[in-house]
Amino acid sequence: MKHAILGAGAIGGLIGTALGSLVDDVTMIVRPDKLSSYPRTLSLERPSGFLTAPAKAASRLTYHVDVMWIATKTYQLEAALEVVEAMPAIVVPLLNGVDHIQVLRSQFGHDRVVPATIPVETERTDAGHFVERSPVRLGIAAGGEAMLKATVADLQDLGFACQFVANEKTLLWSKLCFLGPFALVTSASGRNLGEILSDPDWKAKLDSAFAETRAVAKASGAEIDRAKVQAILVMAPATMRSSMAKDHAAGRRLELDAIGGPIVRGGANYGIPVPCTASHLCAKMGDVSAAETALRDLFELYRTGRIAYLSSYREALVYAGLRSHKSAICALERAVDERCDLLIHLRIDPRWAQLRRVKGFDELANRVGIPTAGQIRANIT
Repeated sequence: MKHAILGAGAIGGLIGTALGSLVDDVTMIVRPDKLSSYPRTLSLERPSGFLTAPAKAASRLTYHVDVMWIATKTYQLEAALEVVEAMPAIVVPLLNGVDHIQVLRSQFGHDRVVPATIPVETERTDAGHFVERSPVRLGIAAGGEAMLKATVADLQDLGFACQFVANEKTLLWSKLCFLGPFALVTSASGRNLGEILSDPDWKAKLDSAFAETRAVAKASGAEIDRAKVQAILVMAPATMRSSMAKDHAAGRRLELDAIGGPIVRGGANYGIPVPCTASHLCAKMGDVSAAETALRDLFELYRTGRIAYLSSYREALVYAGLRSHKSAICALERAVDERCDLLIHLRIDPRWAQLRRVKGFDELANRVGIPTAGQIRANIT
């Protein structure tokens, strides 16, 4: 089979090297300024050993291929598609998120686009050299089985865990249900998976983000197996970090809209508040506009009657994520008047950690009747 890889970064390199090692015809589509210096051999460093493959590179896709794999960043997709001059038999996008599928189908046709996901930690350490740091799990929509069955079998022989999935929404959201919270939390915290799981505050934020994302996924029509998502956490190496976290640390552009956007927009669309995802994490990463959008969405849901009750407690969470401390305190005061039962968590919920240092917080907590740790110790003694 003839394959083209659009996007020669970490994911594209992993797929290209794996397919090339199977003696398939593989062309890496690279930027024109990289074409002359692109290496003639690809190499993939894996826990099980090394794979190498001959590298054939081009700056444009001018001839027919059986499969075009797309492995660009989502914000690079529109520009990347400009170099595709020949129609491939099928298009297999490995991008993050869910919204790119409609974009591709509007250009290539519905049946030609076969959604796929590839949750894996991999890096490009040099031109043509890639490192696989976690197990490869390749999920492909069942519509591509006839065309890709033999290729998938070969990849399984290399140790890839592959499956065809009938429900496209389940396929896409199953990855996002892990990736979204994981990417946001590792990026916001600057910590790897092991460090997050060992820190009660950050683990609580991760759990909250997981719960919000699962709720939106279910409302979107996806069938999410919570146990499988948790199993990924157990199987993943403690040192694992998301590519977004690495991009954030390096000051590169983030795929925040592709990864966090569907959760926030889905929450607004289905009337599911997602304050942890939209505000507490996004705002910490400097994307204040995402948190402000979440706040506007909450008000719009209430105004249009799509939610019957606008919790001042949730409103305060969004303000806290924005670090609008005065507004957060005001919203919590309204929550006290509303006798919100969630207020009992004020002194222990990690999402209020920053607000606890703000003037007025202790007074408000005392009104609710929640003693401080010092008061508890004094009463014991």
